Amino acid sequence: MRKFVFAGILVLIFTSGMLLADNLTSAQVTPPTPPPLTGPSGTQADPNAPDSLTSFTVSNPYCYQPDPAVDKCSINFRFIQTTDNQSSAPYMTWLAITISGQKRYNATAFFEGTITYSYDMVPDGLTVACGAPNAGGAGSQFGNVYGVTIQPLDSSRNPMSTDIANVTCPAFNP
Repeated sequence: MRKFVFAGILVLIFTSGMLLADNLTSAQVTPPTPPPLTGPSGTQADPNAPDSLTSFTVSNPYCYQPDPAVDKCSINFRFIQTTDNQSSAPYMTWLAITISGQKRYNATAFFEGTITYSYDMVPDGLTVACGAPNAGGAGSQFGNVYGVTIQPLDSSRNPMSTDIANVTCPAFNP
């Protein structure tokens, strides 16, 4: 009986040692690098792919009312930055900001791979109507809700990526 117990313990020790050795050797293998993000997310694209963006960073848009006595609000961003890898045509040449379907801002890159927008480039922001209380359905403290679209465009003005956000403006209370 003791021989069987002793043999069983040896088998368990040998099996545990083999499993431990397998785990140690497989833990030393580096995991595969995940493919870079591509497509409409706009965060990072494959730098070796033609006409792709290497970065597209946008801060959240904000809306404020400079003068509470006037039904005018301003939409702005802290920053927008987009970079093209410039490896093959078509190249990124434009950055467009659209508010509720109307193009409101265009920036261009002239022999550059990066377009940067900062809030101080349009210090008064992009002017829109604030709207009556609950005009956009967001509550009595808020007015209109606007859809904001940011797109880096290639030389043929085709979008290379898109970032979309809704921004809610304060209500105008005369």
